[in-house]
Formats: sequence, structure tokens, C-alpha cells
Amino acid sequence: MHSMKLLPLLGTALALISVSWAALIGVHGILHGTANVQPPDLYPAKNNELHVNEPGNGTVTIAANMSETFTHQLSPAKTFYPMQADVLLNTSATPDTVQFDYGNGTFVTCQPENDYYHCPPTNSSIQVDAFRLKLTAGDTDIDLSFGTATVVEVNTA
Repeated sequence: MHSMKLLPLLGTALALISVSWAALIGVHGILHGTANVQPPDLYPAKNNELHVNEPGNGTVTIAANMSETFTHQLSPAKTFYPMQADVLLNTSATPDTVQFDYGNGTFVTCQPENDYYHCPPTNSSIQVDAFRLKLTAGDTDIDLSFGTATVVEVNTA
């Protein structure tokens, strides 16, 4: 008889303890914080590729009055925050044009500023399927050296 009264009492106590722990975990078990998201650096490389955060090596020649496009394909496509890009180039001559496609299929013309080219920013978040860098030579051939001195720095706008 004594054990019959003790069983419901133990069950009630166990239920109260479980509810108390659940309430504590619900209040104190939530993570709060901030994340520092680093945008990618894109490096031109052989085979007309753009490598993410990995400098290429070697050189490619862009013939006079011709263009080369370097691409980094994203699969599946991803949504990115508003972006702005700066292009640093290690070349034997100044390109006629430097253009960048943020992944929406439209190239923007980047303007020279000091030692780099500044690309106009996107105005909103966009769906990106590929990043593309297009360099066009003028009247002379251009040797483009791969490595850390040739990079597209993508930043938040």
C-alpha cells in the first residue's frame, strides 16, 4: 500500500524536474553571437578558371585586341549579399578593359583606381551561378601572371 502512494508521487516529481530542466534549457540553451563572414578572393588560373581563396601559378598571354574570360562556376547557384569587387592585376601591359560578372550574367566595367580596378557594386542580394572576370587586351599582347598579386577581392557593398 505504501509503495502504491509512492509511485504517483515519484512520477509527479520526475515530471516536475523534467519540465524545470526543459525550461532552463529553453532559456539558457540558446546560442547568441555574431559571425564574421569573409567574402571570397578569386584568383585567375590556368584553363580560364577562377579559384576561390587559392592563388594560381604560371602566366597566360592575352593576344592583342582579344579577350580572356576566367570563370568560377557555382553548383548549385547561391544567393549572395550585395557585393562590390576590386581587381588587382600583375600584367605586362595595361588591359584595354577589365570587366566582372557578379553571377547575374551581366558584365560591369571596372574603373582604374590607384593600383587596382574598382567594379561597381550590386544594389541588392543576387542569385549567383558563376563569377566571371573578363580582360581585353588593347593593341599589344598582355602577359597575365597568376599568383597572389592577381586577385579579385569580393567584399560586401
